[in-house]
Amino acid sequence: MRRNIFLAVILCAASHWLQTAELEAAEKPNIVVILCDDLGYGDLECYGHPHIKTPNLNSMAEQGIRFTDFYSAAPVCSPSRVGLLTGRSPNRAGVYDFIPGGRNIYMRSSEVTIAQLLKKAGYATCMSGKWHCNGKFNSKSQPQPDSAGFDHWMGTQNNASPSHENPKNFVRNGEKVGETEGFSCQLVVDEAMNWLEGQQEKDPQQPFFMYVAFHEPHEPVASPKDLVDRYQPNAKNENEAQYFANVANVDLAVGRLLDGLKELNVDENTLVVFTSDNGPETLNRYKRAKNSYGKATPLRGMKLWTTDAGFRVAGIMHWPGKIKAGQVVSHPVSSLDFLPTFCDLAGVASPEDIVLDGTNFLPALENKPLTREKPLLWIFYNELNNRQVAMRDGAWKVLAKLDIKRRVNVTAADEAEVKAAKLFDVEIYKITDDIGESEDLSDSNPEELAELTQRLKTNYQELVDGSHVWGKGNAKNNPDKMVTYKTVDGVELKQHCFLPEGLKESDKRAAIVFFFGGSWRSGKPKQFYEQARFLADQGMVALVAEYRVKSRNGTTPFECVKDGKSAVRWMRQHASELGIDPNRIVASGGSAGGHVACCTGVIKGFEEDGEDLSVSSIPNAMILFNPVLDTTAKGFGLKMVGKSRQTEISPCHHVVSGIVPTILFHGTADTIVPFENAERFARLMKEAGNVCQLDAFPDKKHGFFNGKVFRPKTKDLGPYKKTLDASASFLKSLGYLAGSDGSPSETPLEVLAP
Repeated sequence: MRRNIFLAVILCAASHWLQTAELEAAEKPNIVVILCDDLGYGDLECYGHPHIKTPNLNSMAEQGIRFTDFYSAAPVCSPSRVGLLTGRSPNRAGVYDFIPGGRNIYMRSSEVTIAQLLKKAGYATCMSGKWHCNGKFNSKSQPQPDSAGFDHWMGTQNNASPSHENPKNFVRNGEKVGETEGFSCQLVVDEAMNWLEGQQEKDPQQPFFMYVAFHEPHEPVASPKDLVDRYQPNAKNENEAQYFANVANVDLAVGRLLDGLKELNVDENTLVVFTSDNGPETLNRYKRAKNSYGKATPLRGMKLWTTDAGFRVAGIMHWPGKIKAGQVVSHPVSSLDFLPTFCDLAGVASPEDIVLDGTNFLPALENKPLTREKPLLWIFYNELNNRQVAMRDGAWKVLAKLDIKRRVNVTAADEAEVKAAKLFDVEIYKITDDIGESEDLSDSNPEELAELTQRLKTNYQELVDGSHVWGKGNAKNNPDKMVTYKTVDGVELKQHCFLPEGLKESDKRAAIVFFFGGSWRSGKPKQFYEQARFLADQGMVALVAEYRVKSRNGTTPFECVKDGKSAVRWMRQHASELGIDPNRIVASGGSAGGHVACCTGVIKGFEEDGEDLSVSSIPNAMILFNPVLDTTAKGFGLKMVGKSRQTEISPCHHVVSGIVPTILFHGTADTIVPFENAERFARLMKEAGNVCQLDAFPDKKHGFFNGKVFRPKTKDLGPYKKTLDASASFLKSLGYLAGSDGSPSETPLEVLAP
């Protein structure tokens, strides 16, 4: 991927792109993306509509570029928006279809967005309008617009409700707006421009990114009466006049936005992109679609189709200081191209550790072809035209069927079926000559068919393999990231991080660190992956720490304790980066790992040389699973610590007043760590005035608390689940978890169409 930054410089009648390695803030262009909802390819005057007048968009195109082959990321709203924001096929994010309100589908926090990357480059960011990248809107249980990098946001989960007129379902920065007066597209522009005025007053040199997402012309449609009256003579009926007026109102809103940029004197250095999330809705496809008179002319199909009408949309770009006016460009450009292009313009590197499906569209601003390493590909399992797969490759459009039924999602239950699906009945169209996809050339061009089919299969398989599968255990129980917390004697020790959805650096979440068991000789962090994911799903930041062990590092239990203390100290030192509260850190572990965790809260000393001892290594609470609590002959570990040092790191021998609240799980039939040790430790803790809860598990041996990921052959998961429930209750009693699931109650469902 190219790393150079190209800036258009207009010199008389010629222009060329200048390359620079770094950009000053004043040189970085402002960027505005205006996204319509269900606007048809033929719904604008400048795209040939016979009745709808769109003077502002006409002017925008005349002063800039009108694209004839502009594509969205999907033929329906939610996946299209996720693709636009991430530069990746939405299938990779697991967003395959529109997201009904309340569903547990969302753009995951592991996705990297345009707003996040531009913020790194110094941009102020704002989102105003329709969000629709999650099911649980304005809930901490799923990522919200601020998690995606927007400093300021006002939006709705899905459609404006009860209609475009006086909508009541807007939320601003987490607070419900309530009653409004006006039409949605005008309210959305008001919000964006009010934010921009404040941003410019605060720091006029700071570049900005605005994502302005209109609800129009999606149902339920409502339009200003004067506009409806104006279109009545040319409309078939009142409903069609409503639709025409709806699009005209969008044009007025765009005009107000462009005028506002001029008034603020920022229009010359602002790239404005106008487009739609997908094609037009089919009239009366569902009960409320009575106003859906959108046109895809001259394309074939409608929204939810994989023919071009589903995702070939209006595309207009305006940048007075950089773009030559009056261009009509036919080189294919996609909303997937926004992220790599905007990063290029802002002087920030596109992410290298994730797969992108877009490319830099800057050459198209000079009417030059883009360098596209892979074709544009859509896999939409819920299409209406019986062809789930489509590809645009240069001058060619390819359509194919899959031998599976339609579906709205891909889960672990049907993953095997989806991945085994076969492409068949491939059709090819010379889309540059046949915009309506009316003549399948597969029979008359066998060589082209063979080549395109192979290219389709290769890219199809790569995307299917790289698509997120919901509810897949192996993926769910893998860490979200790994971070080195300590390097000692050339050994890097990492924290395996399990992060709650919607986590931000500004959060102050409770956190927990687990230490694996293995007699200080061996063991794997995987032992506590399930527990870590469980607590991350409840809203905590959960880490599993590596530490040195004898088999790998030739160490003793004393070094293990040092590493445990380093892990807790590192969490506290990096609390602001991790989004955690440094005063709500829990240490946990099992067996020898339980010993390590316990020592962080009980044993003094054993701090690593060179660390900042002004930062405490003591946790704020402990959750211990069959821990080693006595390293003398009465317990476990005497051979490892040595007789001369048998009590130095023996928790039972160091209980004093002031030790943090603790819950202890222990099997009464444990033959490795005697249950008596747990009873004695709990008694000593209570005698010293400390909080310590001992949960005994009758007849259970060592390791009874392990889950199925670590012990696949485990048949009785009852004890494992009981320890999780008891841990959650303990954490709630400390105020570390909220509610029954660690999150506030869900917002009401919006029963609205896609």
